Amino acid sequence: MLSEEEVAQVFEYFFKVIFDGKEGSALYYAGVEGLHHSTDDQGYMTFLPMKTNPDSNFQSVWGTPWMNVVAFDEPEKFPQPSDIVTTTLETLAASATFKTNTPVSETLNKITADLTSVREEAIAKMVMGDVSVEDGIADYCKKAAELGVDQVLAEMNGEA
Repeated sequence: MLSEEEVAQVFEYFFKVIFDGKEGSALYYAGVEGLHHSTDDQGYMTFLPMKTNPDSNFQSVWGTPWMNVVAFDEPEKFPQPSDIVTTTLETLAASATFKTNTPVSETLNKITADLTSVREEAIAKMVMGDVSVEDGIADYCKKAAELGVDQVLAEMNGEA
């Protein structure tokens, strides 16, 4: 378990840096100067060819600058997406329906840890030969039902 000080350090030295809209964001999205991108005298970045495929330029290192979480101080200076990325983003914006899939079930959110333990216990008993596969599955089904798995299924199917 992390101490409060360690948690604060994660935010201070990781999240705060990568979401600063400046150098940290540049590293996070555009990578290392000279390896992933070059920067001209005015501060404009251009992706460099990949070492593994010199015919293709990097498009991002981890995140994408054109779908960033925070606003960049000077977004025009970040590498611009290729036509393929731009077309894909336009297609998604015009035709895709984005839905969050969590929480899929309030009950599942409450019983996930217990349900996982029941599953792992059943699998271990079956693998070790302590119970037959049929008995292990039956026991799992019984315990899952006691936890409320039927309610989870109803919620996930929009019936609850």
